Amino acid sequence: MAENWENGRFLRRRYRDFLPEGEYLYDGTFAFFSERVERNIVATAAMARGVFPLGTGMKGFSSERPNIVPISTTQDGADVLMNCPRDGPCQRALSRDKKAWDREHEEKYYKTHKELFETISKACGFDLKPGGHIMWEGKPK
Repeated sequence: MAENWENGRFLRRRYRDFLPEGEYLYDGTFAFFSERVERNIVATAAMARGVFPLGTGMKGFSSERPNIVPISTTQDGADVLMNCPRDGPCQRALSRDKKAWDREHEEKYYKTHKELFETISKACGFDLKPGGHIMWEGKPK
């Protein structure tokens, strides 16, 4: 998050002649685009906060005065350019590659982090096992 915020600050400095100075009342001029995976949307929001930092938003909106700048994304199945493996023509290759990675690495990864998996399993009431299966063990605690 901090790195994305720093990237936003860099963009603000680099494009200072193009971006509004001081307060900016959103007028549709700026928007961000993110792949629709939550981690990418969060990263884009952090970068947007760096470009339009606290204190530059509308007066009276909130004490911190954040700026409201939209982050656009796509609908499931529509993102064949930015998300080619999941939505586009590469879906079969992605599935094949995931299965190959699992066969080669999953057991070793599980053994390396077995204690963590057991702790999470106990806390959540699930038995996390290699093979992509989550075994239900009663009600979550």
